[in-house]
Amino acid sequence: MNAFFDGYVNPKTTLKQFVEQYDNALRSKVEKEKKADFKSRHKVFDCLTVYGFEKQFQDAYTNAKFKEVQAEMKRLVYCQPFLVKEEGSICTYFVKEAVVVFGKMKHVDFWTDFELILD
Repeated sequence: MNAFFDGYVNPKTTLKQFVEQYDNALRSKVEKEKKADFKSRHKVFDCLTVYGFEKQFQDAYTNAKFKEVQAEMKRLVYCQPFLVKEEGSICTYFVKEAVVVFGKMKHVDFWTDFELILD
């Protein structure tokens, strides 16, 4: 069963009980979202950069989601992409990445293709 219903229904729940518990689960979810939004509006985490897109994430998301975005941004600091070739809308990059493995820095090199699709 979906995690949304954890603690509300089980395999022996009747249809009538399910409808009642669905309403309770939905109400609880909305309440948790409102609390997260409130906390996010009253406690702001600092931006790591001066880039406007990070500020947009800070303004648009809850603190928990913003921290996820920042974690991804931190990972980008350790990547160095080098454009190798362009063929039409496809760009091939050689990427050097520094990753921490068991407390030590390890370098990983890989190739990736990026296709730009315009609508």
